[in-house]
Amino acid sequence: MAGRFATGCVAVKQFGGCNLLGRQFAACNLLGEQFAACNLLGEQFAACNLLSKQFAACDLLAGQVAACNLLAGQVAACKLLAKQVAACKLLAGQVAACKLLGKEVAACKLLAEQVAGCYLLADQVTAGNLLGEQLAGCNLLTEQGKAGNLLGEQVAA
Repeated sequence: MAGRFATGCVAVKQFGGCNLLGRQFAACNLLGEQFAACNLLGEQFAACNLLSKQFAACDLLAGQVAACNLLAGQVAACKLLAKQVAACKLLAGQVAACKLLGKEVAACKLLAEQVAGCYLLADQVTAGNLLGEQLAGCNLLTEQGKAGNLLGEQVAA
């Protein structure tokens, strides 16, 4: 995405763990392979019990993927903020015109306050861009979560 600001939505900070989730789900695939080996080798059964506990943690990761879906709603809100920022650019032009005319009218003061609020909106739009990028990763996590659930069913069997 284009330029980013130093600050952003709080949700972006909370969402930083999604890359870690991706690595943990990849580890779940490895666990699935290890469970298959356990079915073939009875003497590794004790190790399978440990893997079963690790696999239960994969179910927790699936819940975190669901939280990623909530971020999708926040991305939509950030798109609305982008439209508001575009309107703020128009307001900034009107404020500049008022200053050039040397008029201290009440409307110009209101416009100046609205433009000041645009800086916060710009930060939120940047955070929305980051959320959009991270949401794409969540779709992959969802697919891996489904694979983890299938492995869980196989382990239970």
